Amino acid sequence: MAVPFEHLLIKHSYKANEELTAEIKSGPYLSNGHFYFLTPERSFHYKALATGNYKQYVQYLHDAGDTDHSEETFRTLLNNFSLETMPVIWANIYGHTKKFWIQDGNHRLAILKYKQLFGDVLPLKYLRADYYPDVQEELKTALKQTVSNDQHYNGWHNRTEFGYHSFDLYTIQIPGQRNPKQRLEKVKPYYDFTNKTVLDLGCNTGGMLFHIPEIKRGVGLDFDQKCIDSCEVFKSWLLFSADYQFHQVDLNDIHILSWCAAKALQPDIIFLLSLGSWVSSWKKLYAECFYAASHLLLETNNDEEAKPQLCFFEELGATITLVSDKSDDDSTGNYKRKTYLIRTLKHV
Repeated sequence: MAVPFEHLLIKHSYKANEELTAEIKSGPYLSNGHFYFLTPERSFHYKALATGNYKQYVQYLHDAGDTDHSEETFRTLLNNFSLETMPVIWANIYGHTKKFWIQDGNHRLAILKYKQLFGDVLPLKYLRADYYPDVQEELKTALKQTVSNDQHYNGWHNRTEFGYHSFDLYTIQIPGQRNPKQRLEKVKPYYDFTNKTVLDLGCNTGGMLFHIPEIKRGVGLDFDQKCIDSCEVFKSWLLFSADYQFHQVDLNDIHILSWCAAKALQPDIIFLLSLGSWVSSWKKLYAECFYAASHLLLETNNDEEAKPQLCFFEELGATITLVSDKSDDDSTGNYKRKTYLIRTLKHV
């Protein structure tokens, strides 16, 4: 549940001295016309810590007219550094670059990089990220493209303004038909997603996967290419350290075991969320999933549909736990769905 340091840029004054000019010319940088932004390891802040020589850092402060910082205050911050009392690092993300620009916390980020407390990533709990309106509009536009009155061959189509999934990430607040955050809150007491590989069949706009950034790898499959396209847009802006991949696939035509083998994918858990009504060959699909992962997350559309599906898994020898008895996250008022965590024989 983190963002790689390579996506977090430390701010330097636009009043570039000779050393900063040389650093900028030596490699990539970004600028908003007021500041230069460099990756942490190229910043004067980090170099002072890594070398123990604060001369270049102090000269930079002088040339930039920065009277709020000094070598003494930086050393004090380093010596007294504590994660328990550290304020969160505040960053902005703008439309013309897919990077986080640190607005408050340059020194803290440099110290975290220097101390290697979390390797080369910053856990999300220590990051406040503000997505500017132009970025949010791009995300909303991608979601709107998934909404259509045209039904797929199986009768399914996204209906609400921004599609099937709501998004509640950082300052991104986009309403959809279903609320992934609320759904996952019911699942997490029963299953720990930390560093797991998750395969989501019928991922739609990827909301379930994106709301569990603590996973190691998340793979989403969906029939609708527009949904896959929207997933790619979100992936490019969220910048989570988890490995996300999305593929357009007809679930009536896929052999899960061979597909996973071809992709070098070993899922810990597979999401089968409300698929029974839309995949005609659900028995074949579910059977393959049963032997592909140690756990399945099954959501049924109603009790009538649930009976044959649950009986099918019982006959295979599964252990079934009811996780949620209603889909009260659905903005349309359809509360008839139930969710089950299924432990397969692969778990033994």
